[in-house]
Amino acid sequence: MSIKFICSCGKHLRARDEMAARRSMCPRCGAPVGIPSLRPTHPGTPAAPLTPQERIRLNRNKPSVETASGAALALREKSTLGTLTGPRSPDDEPSPTPKVRRRRQLEQHWYQCLAYPLLSRNVLVCFALILSVGMGGIVLTIQNFPSFSPTTLSNWFPWVSSLVFVVMIAAYAYSTVECALTSALEGKGAASYLPSWSAADPLKSGMRWLFCFFAGPIVPVGLVVYFWLYGGDLTAIDWAIMTELGIVAAGYWFLVVICANLRNRLRDANPRCVVQLVQHLKYRAIVPILIAPTLALAHVLFGLFTLSLLHEHMFAGWLLLTGCLCSALFWSAFLFRLLGVWCYYTKP
Repeated sequence: MSIKFICSCGKHLRARDEMAARRSMCPRCGAPVGIPSLRPTHPGTPAAPLTPQERIRLNRNKPSVETASGAALALREKSTLGTLTGPRSPDDEPSPTPKVRRRRQLEQHWYQCLAYPLLSRNVLVCFALILSVGMGGIVLTIQNFPSFSPTTLSNWFPWVSSLVFVVMIAAYAYSTVECALTSALEGKGAASYLPSWSAADPLKSGMRWLFCFFAGPIVPVGLVVYFWLYGGDLTAIDWAIMTELGIVAAGYWFLVVICANLRNRLRDANPRCVVQLVQHLKYRAIVPILIAPTLALAHVLFGLFTLSLLHEHMFAGWLLLTGCLCSALFWSAFLFRLLGVWCYYTKP
């Protein structure tokens, strides 16, 4: 002989006689349910407090509990209304439950990070077009640059305003690229992350990059400028030394920016934190130390070539400059995303 009873979700249950006046779990909804007693004059035992194992199981099955209860209630209401008022029209049918968008998981392999810049390709291409137009316009009109004197200060206004506009667009573009790093450090999956439209985020990002530049890379950059201005006729060895100094400056700048974003503190932009970051990355540190500076140097040289080409072939130079900026933003987003994912998995 067995005891038959019904759960609150509508599931018909059956239990052995030895389980009378005890508590069990519904196999459909996972909710605790009391088994009736064999003596009708005595009520069943109330549900005791949940054990930790039952609480974990109940929390795991909580969405299914609500879904099953809601479905059972809807079916019960539908059958009741159908018997009272007859068949319902299609307009009276309940609206379908909206689909919940699954959260994207963080990348597991390096090649998965290549898809991140493609998610924000429209924004990056727009930034590249605007920057190419602004930079090309400044270069094409550089021959009419006014001389500095108190009588010609009014002529400086269009130059200063256009330069500020280009700098702000560049700051917002690299603030967008920096979202690839910050979102990965927070463990967020691949998506199109953008800063707010206010000037606070680009200004904060620009100030962080400027502070990180003065925290170390300014020394090798200053040496490169000194050699360039006062080195006389530079030989191949001199150019090789200047190239190495530029790679060192770009690599250290890259590492310092990552250190400043790890805990969102500018005081972490110091050599000790950079050494700790390299130790955590291990062999992966070759990316910010060698690969990223090499790509940056190649884009800078190609960008200078396209700017010099604007005076001779304006349309071709503008297309090449736009492609160079698109490539720079794409690889910057990819490298920041890749290093952010590695730092997330290897952080202490």
